[in-house]
Amino acid sequence: MTSPSSRRVRVRLYASLAEAVGPVLELDVPDDARVRDLARLAAAAHPELAGAGFGVATADRWLAADEPLPDRDDLALLPPVSGG
Repeated sequence: MTSPSSRRVRVRLYASLAEAVGPVLELDVPDDARVRDLARLAAAAHPELAGAGFGVATADRWLAADEPLPDRDDLALLPPVSGG
């Protein structure tokens, strides 16, 4: 249950992150949460994500760790990618 100063966010996971914990997480975050708080809370709820190294994105951009967590329903955790 959320408290008056928190909100529930739904986050989609992809690739190895989804394989580890499933395709969707729902987390309670403080209203003033930053992106890094989402990463910390996700790892606390699912220890298999700790140290996984992932980015947080919306449908249209990557989010920086120190920016406020947007109030959107299209948040995603994505593992690092590489290629050439």
